Amino acid sequence: MNKFLKGVLIVLFAAVVGAVAGLSMYGVSKATGTLDAYSNVVSDLNKALKPEEEAASKTDENKVKIGESQKPEKNDKKPSGSGGEMTDVSRIAEAAMPSMVAITGTTEYEAYSSFGLGDFFGFGGFGGLDQPQVYETPTAGSGIIIAEDDDEFMIATNNHVVADTKDLVITFCDDTTAPAVVKGRDAEKDVAVISVKKSDLEEGTYDNIEVAKVGDSDSLRVGEWVVAIGNALGEGLSVTVGVVSALDKTMEAEGQVANNLIQTDAAINPGNSGGALINEKGEVIGINEAKYATTAVEGMGFAIPISSVKDVLNDFSNLEAREEVSEEEQGYIGIQGQNIDSQMAEMYDMPQGVYVFKIVDKAPAANSELKEKDVITKLDGQSVTGMDDLQSLLKQYKSGEKVKLTVYRLNGESYEEHEIEVELASKAMLEEE
Repeated sequence: MNKFLKGVLIVLFAAVVGAVAGLSMYGVSKATGTLDAYSNVVSDLNKALKPEEEAASKTDENKVKIGESQKPEKNDKKPSGSGGEMTDVSRIAEAAMPSMVAITGTTEYEAYSSFGLGDFFGFGGFGGLDQPQVYETPTAGSGIIIAEDDDEFMIATNNHVVADTKDLVITFCDDTTAPAVVKGRDAEKDVAVISVKKSDLEEGTYDNIEVAKVGDSDSLRVGEWVVAIGNALGEGLSVTVGVVSALDKTMEAEGQVANNLIQTDAAINPGNSGGALINEKGEVIGINEAKYATTAVEGMGFAIPISSVKDVLNDFSNLEAREEVSEEEQGYIGIQGQNIDSQMAEMYDMPQGVYVFKIVDKAPAANSELKEKDVITKLDGQSVTGMDDLQSLLKQYKSGEKVKLTVYRLNGESYEEHEIEVELASKAMLEEE
């Protein structure tokens, strides 16, 4: 047999073996359901790309989840962690910037000025009159686009960025703006979720923004490179870089204690609150919270680990967005309450919240399971650390609506948690004689 004929036979033999192997693999795949599973995945993807054909309702299977987008993933800007020295963060910043926003608004505060008539005319002895003045001041913070559904984008930020703030406006990476409303706040964890309606977006903005990739902060190691992005000083989005300096840190500010924080030397300045701390993979692993402000210390910023608040952010993302109602429509629980702050809670071994000192007889709450001496800690899942929190939340509810209160009730020597539904009263009802 000549060499040419021998070569042809070898090629034909290889082809036959390949065909048999292919048919065998098809049989194995078919038998084990592999091809069926693959076809199911393709079918699911096709449905996801045609939401108009499959009306989505928020069941347990299709609730909004943070870090999930409705858009096909782009690969052209995907960063990859090197694990070595970080000399250029431009790719990470470029990939993350479409998920970052600046948050602005206004807040009111009262100031009292002493007005002395004698001083005004240059004479003494007329005394003074306190004149309360209400001022509006602009606020600035940062946020992270963490989820979307058919109607809204959900944005994570700090509670202190949006608490007692009105006229919230979001500025996206393309400098377009849209109004926002609060969906949920947790003062204790200092996180909040606000939302922007897709119908309020300017033309082209949807194509320029992205849902952030969410990472695992539990796997962080001291010394890892991180990038902080936020609206520093209210001057627009900017980028700083540093390392994870420490983990599980505690910080106390304005009477509040925050635990389990990430410490970083990436510059975090006023306005950065609510922005993202990002790892080398471009994943959000923290929500920037504060800088340790003192002349004796430099390079100590703190962020909330994303894994510790992921469940809360998911829950808030699925809440109904609410706006403040008029004073005439506003609902009231109908209680006289006393603040139980963190110091009092620790001193008397009580939960922090609002102590129900008295329930007004004419309020519907008087006929509910709410009892005097209960401590209210949540309203519809949102934390209540004092009367200010409770009153701020109630401004979004109308009289006649029902709310779910989480309360702690003393049973023997310990407090037990209860969930109670209460109908809200109108102001006129409480003022009736």
